[in-house]
Amino acid sequence: DASGNPVTTPGVQIQASIASGDGTLGGQAGAFTNDQGRADYTDLAIVGGPGARALRFASTAPASEVLSGTITLPSVAAVSNPTPPSPVVVGTRLVAPVSWTLTDAASQPVADAPVTISVSDGGSVEPVSTTSDPSGVVKLQAWTLSQVAGSQYVELQAGGTQLVFRVTVDALPDAAVTLEYTSGDDQSAPVDSVLPQALVVRVVDRYRNGVSEVPVQWATCDGIVGFQDSTDIGGYASAFQRTGTTPDEYCAMASSSGLADSPIQFSYTVTPGTAPTTSSSSRQFRAIPPAATRQHQRP
Repeated sequence: DASGNPVTTPGVQIQASIASGDGTLGGQAGAFTNDQGRADYTDLAIVGGPGARALRFASTAPASEVLSGTITLPSVAAVSNPTPPSPVVVGTRLVAPVSWTLTDAASQPVADAPVTISVSDGGSVEPVSTTSDPSGVVKLQAWTLSQVAGSQYVELQAGGTQLVFRVTVDALPDAAVTLEYTSGDDQSAPVDSVLPQALVVRVVDRYRNGVSEVPVQWATCDGIVGFQDSTDIGGYASAFQRTGTTPDEYCAMASSSGLADSPIQFSYTVTPGTAPTTSSSSRQFRAIPPAATRQHQRP
């Protein structure tokens, strides 16, 4: 009443609403007074992100209202560190690969907290922005990796904070499809020496990522086998070519079974003269034997 005493008239409807701040109300937003003049709200909820709000409780008969004190929804203080996905092939679409849990300073889940999600160059994620669920969980629905092998990441930032959390995955090359020329063609060196630069090839996948551990056979073009090696972590394989004793035009080749553009041929010229003196420590390599006969230039 006018003096602040409880009115024991039951059945007065009291409606709750948000007076300041964003968001919506959930649960029971209206209640009726009981025979003690008291209106109880058993599951009234503010649905929205962290921050301050005030609520209004109003009746129409009698026409009256009152504002609540400031109600501050908890803010994000920490984000869980999820387990990263296992290594996968480039271009793979991962379904529900990562989830984070957002908590406040008391380690309680923070619901409805806005977040933005970004991804390393060339990749994509779903969604790119969302809010945490009632348990404080943000679940990534899909993550499509780029076509570039190496470490890739997805990153979550909690809205209104400086909290940024990154999850990485190793993107592996796809299957080997092509043997590519890299360097070492059209060299020359004197008899009884070694070409000054290595002959280098690379094994790549369909996206031109280097593929490791692929066997590469080195030989002269007339079939004198040198050795077999495997590509390194970047997909490269290399060898040095010995010149032999006869000046002429020759070629060597690298091949890898089943790959497009294999074999790769390297032409080189053996000239008369004396090879420069080199220390034994400067020639740490695997070499192809010199060709036994003249060979044509690489096509």
